[in-house]
Amino acid sequence: MLIPVPTLVLCTKYWSAAYGTNAAGHAHALDQAIVTAITRNGHGDDYIDRQYELTRSRPRRPEAKEFATALKRRMGEVVRCVPSLKLDVARPATIGLGDTFVGGFLAALAQRKAASST
Repeated sequence: MLIPVPTLVLCTKYWSAAYGTNAAGHAHALDQAIVTAITRNGHGDDYIDRQYELTRSRPRRPEAKEFATALKRRMGEVVRCVPSLKLDVARPATIGLGDTFVGGFLAALAQRKAASST
């Protein structure tokens, strides 16, 4: 194994994916990370909850949905791919989006762990 981890997470502008052990179990965290990063992309660092919820309601990128479906068909349960949301912004905040994605992903994992321990 080149990368000795149980699950590998990859984020792109079009989709995010988990590959490995319990890939499906990471779908919610991938989705939350996408919404967090795209909300910051469109509204900057000072976005509010309402902007986050409006972002969540945006449609998924059609080409990314097709890609996610094809990837699952080809690789099965070892991968979970979540399509990104459509967003066209005249002046996007692009610096730090990867960090924002990671923050959203880890927050979702922490919320799941806290909920399961109660």
